[in-house]
Parts: sequence; structure tokens; C-alpha cells
Amino acid sequence: VLKPLMTSMLERVLDGNKKVQTAACSAFCTLEEEAADDLIPYLAPILHNLMYAFGRYQARNLLILYDAIGTLADSVGEALNYPDLVAVFMPPLIAKWHAVADDNAELFPLLECLTSIASALGLGVQEYARPVLDRCIRLIETGLLSSALATHRPQDVEPTDPEFIVCALDLVSGIAEGLGANMEGLIAPTNVLNLVVECVRFPLHNVRQSALAVMGELAKNCFSLVGPHVQDIVPHLLRNIEPDYPSVCNNASWALGEIAVKVGADIGAFAPDAINRLVAVLGYQDPRPTRSLQENCAITIGRLAYVAPQALAPLLPQFASLWFKTLRVLQDGEDREVAFTGLVKLVQLNPSGIVQDFMQLCVAFASLEDRKKDGYQISEGLHEMLQQIVQGFKRSLGDQWPAYYESFPQPLRDIISARYHV
Repeated sequence: VLKPLMTSMLERVLDGNKKVQTAACSAFCTLEEEAADDLIPYLAPILHNLMYAFGRYQARNLLILYDAIGTLADSVGEALNYPDLVAVFMPPLIAKWHAVADDNAELFPLLECLTSIASALGLGVQEYARPVLDRCIRLIETGLLSSALATHRPQDVEPTDPEFIVCALDLVSGIAEGLGANMEGLIAPTNVLNLVVECVRFPLHNVRQSALAVMGELAKNCFSLVGPHVQDIVPHLLRNIEPDYPSVCNNASWALGEIAVKVGADIGAFAPDAINRLVAVLGYQDPRPTRSLQENCAITIGRLAYVAPQALAPLLPQFASLWFKTLRVLQDGEDREVAFTGLVKLVQLNPSGIVQDFMQLCVAFASLEDRKKDGYQISEGLHEMLQQIVQGFKRSLGDQWPAYYESFPQPLRDIISARYHV
């Protein structure tokens, strides 16, 4: 069914009628999202058709064609990274990249399209990364300068549309994601880090959101450049961990976690402020913070606990209840392992910190070992540490344990007794 449907749509993409072109491209975007990897055997004819259309379309329909190309990259990912395929779509896109002026709004969809491609190609984008990165830097510099001038001379200067900054930052993030550690050599001689820090301080939340995503990628992949500036960078991240702007908050929390993993125990200097802000998100009573945001903040607390337990352990009673409730719904196996190992380290240092929330802790323990749908099971070492905590708490209560344990729901008692032998 897929091949004839796809062929029919691509024929319509090449139709001479502009309205038919628009409808066909829109429909093909939907097909790409739904079919995803099923399109991989047909990538060559798809790309040849889309790029043939690229040479024929007028400006308005080019916008939706960029979307079709970017959606294809999002849908099939690294399957695009074959030289014969890259040779079909990258040269025309790069030619357009050089042809469109810095202040032309057509640059927005082209930037977004290249962002998806960079993430999909991985190391395959390296051949084209240098000129693309240089222009992104120029766009960010121009946008920041324009904004600063407009602030001081509003009557004389009209600021550049900040969407140029946003799209350029997103493309830098996509290149960093694609190149990984290879990004370091590209950005070492540039002022990218300084520009990103300035963007993290920008008044518009969408600029900060994109800048924080770049900061996370740089911390993850180019830490030798970020490391010397951690003392200056982390306070900016912390100021953005507030739930009124969930996407900004999410990226700030993630970037903080990436830095923590690399910095180690020294991140403990920021522990009190970080915990206050992260826990405020976990307990925020408003529909805006999504579950994924709260899970991300719980993961970041786990990373902080993992690398700097001495700094966090005294604070454990302040956040134990909310943290335990969020930990039990974490989806990713690696995140769970790190977060619960961090939890164990805190309890070992401050066992009295869980007295009021031991039942919630047991619920989290039970859910951890019960999540097998992703094929993940916790390590034997972590299981043994969890067992030591439960058995140690039982011993500390002495004769009071039976009555206390009786207050647990029966299904929870069944799981804890079976797994931890209490």
C-alpha cells in the first residue's frame, strides 16, 4: 500500500498547479511522520523528487517543501547519512543557504530544515558544518547587537527579528548533536560560548530556550571549553529553572545535569539553590509544567546526588517526598540507575532524612524493579544497596517495625517483602 500511495503523492508534488503542490507537500509530510522507517527503502526516489521540486518551486511553496525535507530527516534519522543520498539534497540546500540574505525571512524555514538534517546526519554533516556554523554565529551576533542598540536607541534602531537568533541557535544545537565530540574542534576558535551565555540572559524566553539547548549540547560534547566557565554559567542556568516557562526550565535543568556529570563534586557549591529551584518545579501546582518537565528535574536531582552526595545529603528531608513520587515514573533505564544510585548515596549519608517518607521510598523502589517494558533491569549492585536500606530501616525500628509495616498497603508489602526479604 505504501509504495503506490507514496508514488502518487510525489507525482502531485511535481504538479504544475501551485495549490496542488501545497496540498501534496502537506500530505507527504503527514505520510513521512506516519510511515517513518518504512520509507527507508524508497529514500533515493523520494529525495530525487523533492529536490527536483526544489528547483521548480516559487518562494511560497518552498516553505512547505523545506518542511517536507526536514520532516523526512526527523522520520528516518541516520538512514539519510549515505554519500549517494547526501549528494542529492545537500548541495542544492547549501547553494540556497548562500543565496538567501541574512535579513530574508526565507532563512527561517531553511534554518529549521538544516537543523533536522544536521541531527539526522550525525558525522555526515561535518563536510558542510564550517560555513553553516560561521553564518549562524554571524546571525546571532547581529541579532544580539541589534537588540542592544534598539534598547539604548529605540527611536533610531529597529531590532532584528529575534527569530533569526532562535533559528541560528537551533541549528548550532543540531550540528553539535550530530557531530558530538567532533564539535569541539569547530567551535574552539570561535566565540560561540560567549554568545550562548549572552542568549541565556536574553529577555525573550524563546531565545533563552534555544540557548539553553545549545549549552546542554556543549556541556555534553565540548566540556573542555565549558569547564573553565562553570562558575559563571551555572547561576544563569539556575535562574532559568522556574516553571512559568516549561520549555526554558526543561532545557536549563538538562544543561545543569550535563554540567554536573562532568564537574563532579564541585557542583555541590550550587546545591542549595539548585535543590530549591528543582523541587519547586516538582511541587508546582499548575497545569503548565508537564510530567516530562518534572521527570527531567527529578533526573537532574539524581545526577547532582550521584556526583555530589555530601552537599545534598543534609538537604534530603526538604525534597525527599516530592522527589520519591517523581522518581517512580521515570521512563529511561539509564536515568533510573543514576538517579536511584544517587538516592542511595544520600540515604547512606543521612539515613534520618527518609524517616518521614520511608513508605514513599518503598513505592519508588517497587516501581523501579517493576518497569521491564524497555528491557531494562537494575544492576545487581543497585539492588543490593536498595535491600540494605530497607533492611537497615527495619532494624532501626526494632520492635516497632511490625506495626509500622502493617500500615503499608498489602500489594506494596508483598513486593517489598519478596524483593528485599523483610
